Amino acid sequence: MQPEDSLSPKRENSPAQSEVEKIVALLKALESGSIDEIECPGCHKNRMRVWFTNPAQGEYRTWFVCSYCGIRKRVQASCRPAFYREDLVNKELEAYDRELLSRRRLRPE
Repeated sequence: MQPEDSLSPKRENSPAQSEVEKIVALLKALESGSIDEIECPGCHKNRMRVWFTNPAQGEYRTWFVCSYCGIRKRVQASCRPAFYREDLVNKELEAYDRELLSRRRLRPE
């Protein structure tokens, strides 16, 4: 008799799963207190930095930006992130997020 795992079809990691895993790794680094010198999932250099935006009342975004290869990852939060600080608000990214919100069809009540 074969073990149960060998009977299950093999599942390949989809690109979407891989992206989620990368974001989770970045969020874990942030939760550990890192805001800069985080390993970039693209170039693997410790050049990722955390930025925040607050483009509208009750809207928060966490950005991870690599200063080496330029990769940018953004995460939306349903509430103010635990490590949010005003000195980590990036005005350029915040303007971008405001523009995206202005195009949103459904407005939260």
